Amino acid sequence: MDNQKITELSPKAFQMFIDYAHVLTLLYGICTMEIFMEIYNRDASPKNRIEDKKRFRSLMQKAAREDKRFYYRRSMIVSDGIDFDIQAEDLFADRIHLKPYIPSKKEIAERSKNIDYDENIPEINGFLACLEKYTDTPLDAFGAVANLIPYIKLDYPADQIIEILNKDSGIIFENIDEANEFFTFYTAFHNACHLWTNWGHSPNELSEKQRGKEKTDVFTPEFLEAEKEHRTHRRHIELPARCSVPSPEEIAHKRNELDIYTGDRGKRPPKWHITGNTVIKRIKPMMQKFGKIFNELPESEHMIGRLSDQWLASVYHSKVIQSINAGEFSGKEWNYHVFEPVEKIGDDIFTCLDTEGDPFILYSPAVGRCMEDGAISCVTVLIDAGGYFFAYGPVLFWAGLTVRDIHTLSKHTAPDLYKQKGFSAVMHFNPCPLWAAMAYSGMPPVYRRGQLIETYTVQGKLRDNCTGNLKNSLKDYTYAKKSIYERWVETIEDALSRNQVYLNSKTGEALLVSCSQEKLDAIKKLLSGCIDIVQNTEQGASLLTNLAVKQILKKTLLFEKLERHFEN
Repeated sequence: MDNQKITELSPKAFQMFIDYAHVLTLLYGICTMEIFMEIYNRDASPKNRIEDKKRFRSLMQKAAREDKRFYYRRSMIVSDGIDFDIQAEDLFADRIHLKPYIPSKKEIAERSKNIDYDENIPEINGFLACLEKYTDTPLDAFGAVANLIPYIKLDYPADQIIEILNKDSGIIFENIDEANEFFTFYTAFHNACHLWTNWGHSPNELSEKQRGKEKTDVFTPEFLEAEKEHRTHRRHIELPARCSVPSPEEIAHKRNELDIYTGDRGKRPPKWHITGNTVIKRIKPMMQKFGKIFNELPESEHMIGRLSDQWLASVYHSKVIQSINAGEFSGKEWNYHVFEPVEKIGDDIFTCLDTEGDPFILYSPAVGRCMEDGAISCVTVLIDAGGYFFAYGPVLFWAGLTVRDIHTLSKHTAPDLYKQKGFSAVMHFNPCPLWAAMAYSGMPPVYRRGQLIETYTVQGKLRDNCTGNLKNSLKDYTYAKKSIYERWVETIEDALSRNQVYLNSKTGEALLVSCSQEKLDAIKKLLSGCIDIVQNTEQGASLLTNLAVKQILKKTLLFEKLERHFEN
């Protein structure tokens, strides 16, 4: 009798079953019977719960026959956007290290009529607005996004997404500026989406939880242990003779000296705090300018307090004040440094690479946590301890910004000061933009074809009567109407790989734009007979860096300003 009731669900109860099958395939792409049963029975009324697997499987098959948005295969329901025979194996492999995202009953109810799980998230608006520039109507742009959804949820590489847009929707990006704009909005949308390859988790959620205590909620224990080992032992580097690995006894001794010097464990304020309120007034207006971003940082008040102490200490020691009997830490500059952590070689001891790629040894309990969170660049104040360094204060890190990217942000903050005195001097002048860049710390880098998406530029001056060389080398020529600018673009299919040259026809000032250091060097060599390169103007930055420059510093990049002259 009970089995008869189970098989013959009322029309309303069976519709709920179908709705759950639909939403779970939107969320997972492929949903196993076990997960389906767990979530359905959690929310169904007691009389409609189905604990018998054979009966549940029978209802899955019936639902798939009646609703063509998904189909049944091997005790699983599958989205109609997936070719099970071709794509299932790779999908299972991609998410083997994850636990499924479990939606609430309310979340499922809100999406029962959706064509995509994420069609109403805020990030889709910018993505649609970007594509509307290349389609006849907003509806066409929506159709282009809808067509992309299965590929996005299967985490296809970004370059394949562009190829699909071109082939299926006729959308073509003519230059690097257009492609970069697309990737900016695409990345924001992609990172907010519940991906099938992530068992329904969004990249943003995984990034946040991987850095917090909730990582065991989404990752398997085996993965967490393997990932920790991989991230803290990335590659081995032979250390030069100038580097020395300190013993635990030496570390304990130096830590004790540093604790005494910085305030004798709270018994007195550090020397840099005595006039600290007066000194920090200089950057207060800038701190207020970025207040909204600072307030959104984890434990913002505590973090800003620690960053301020670190800044005051570095500014104080920039004057190299030597005090009598103050210990070895008093007579040294405590400068800011940008570095890449590479390998854990002892308890809280790491091999790192500085800006020039030279190795050094750093003692810091925080660096290990940064490496576990995927840091590819870090910033902190370093103190020379003789053969190795101590870190003072917080260690800022980024998973998607390289060491060079951090320097690029510094150059945009104070170009002349950076050129004259370097990174630490810029931090002493205005640390707030870099502090604000902590908002990007967990964002992953954006790759295409295994390469980081980057833009390289250098300024030059065209020699007299040399435009013919440009036309012969790059061929695709455009003259901007109502302006004095000309543009040459390399005639290759891939917009992101094209070399471009912008020219002010009145002054002869030129800007060379490329996608890599190698290609920039190649075009400089190619045009060496007609363009004189301006020294100290070469610059390279990732897509994420360019986004930070625009959003934090409110600056428009030079190549973007020039490209606007050629917009229709």
